[in-house]
Amino acid sequence: MPLAPGEAALLELPANHFKGWEARSGTLILTTERLLFHARRVNLQRDPVSIELAAIDGAGERAHGLLLVAAGGIPAHFILRYMGQPNAWIDVDGLAQLLLAMGDAPASERARLVDDWRNSSDSGARAVGLR
Repeated sequence: MPLAPGEAALLELPANHFKGWEARSGTLILTTERLLFHARRVNLQRDPVSIELAAIDGAGERAHGLLLVAAGGIPAHFILRYMGQPNAWIDVDGLAQLLLAMGDAPASERARLVDDWRNSSDSGARAVGLR
């Protein structure tokens, strides 16, 4: 899925996305405009997920590592995963709050919000190399 003109990728995380019976592995990408998920080629269902930040009406950590994002009343579930880094963690609830804040912020402020979250001591971003 190509980015729109003026849209920039701000954060990329390895993740799984649940679509029906399949837990698809891939990459969760936070841009200045959207939350995207790209499935790896090994998955049977490879269609991407695109959620406009302004359309997100709810987000939170449902269980340890499970990010639930709702847009227009439709939920999407993502498991954040860290291959090869057993002690690495991300503050999933903090990431959910970041998504909500980005939807309310002007596009010009969104990169700063991500940088602030990434550099906060409790985000876990440094532990997984997201600096």
